Order: sequence, then C-alpha cells, then structure tokens
Amino acid sequence: MTNPEGYHWLSEEEYRKLRYRTDAHISAILKPLRSYGQSELVDGCINAIMDVVEQSWQIVRGKDKPLQMPTKYRFYNNDTYNADD
Repeated sequence: MTNPEGYHWLSEEEYRKLRYRTDAHISAILKPLRSYGQSELVDGCINAIMDVVEQSWQIVRGKDKPLQMPTKYRFYNNDTYNADD
C-alpha cells in the first residue's frame, strides 16, 4: 500500500517482523552489557529505545504527532530515571 506522499506502507505482518528484527539488533548491540550483570537494565533500555523507534515509525507512516521525549524512563522494578540525569 502506498500513502499519498509515496512512502510504502508495510502490512501488519511486515511491520511486526521489522519491529522484531529491530528489537533483536538493539539487543545484540547491548549484549556486552549483560556480561557485567546489567541484564535487567539492558532489557529496560531496549524497551525505551523501541518506544522511540515506534514513535518515529508512526511519524514516517503519516501520523501527525511530535516525537516526544519522556521526562522519565521506567526501566525495571518500577524505578524511574530522569531523562536529564
């Protein structure tokens, strides 16, 4: 499917596959941190990164919304971290 601006729209199945592959790539990039006992934090970081990626993809697909930076990130165990720290 093509949107009015000429971008190719992925089917829902293609979109899910792309999301899975992107998640796998980010996980592989951050894998060395798991060796230092930071697995829980890495999992939270992956989720935070995928949230940003997802927002970006929605904008590219035509959703009219700003890319928002949260003031806090929730990584694991309900701990929050300020984005400005």
